[in-house]
Amino acid sequence: MLHGVVAMVLFVRDLAKCMTFYRDTLGLQVKESNPDSVGFSLGDQYFLLLEVSAAAHLISEEALELKIEGGPRVLLAAGATAPVGPS
Repeated sequence: MLHGVVAMVLFVRDLAKCMTFYRDTLGLQVKESNPDSVGFSLGDQYFLLLEVSAAAHLISEEALELKIEGGPRVLLAAGATAPVGPS
């Protein structure tokens, strides 16, 4: 059982368009950015948009050969907390 999520990464194909949506439509404040990613704060959580091509390089060279057609394939969460010991 999870107790919370500290950070999320969303893979996107059009970083500029997605940044505009999250910044201008949803009102999230950009905390940091570079050519491959944009980070936002969402309360006490960190939300990162990561360009698909950059994500493939971070994962492995084999990922570069994957087809990125259709809808979203992956949502990563980092810093998820779960209880220790028996539930």
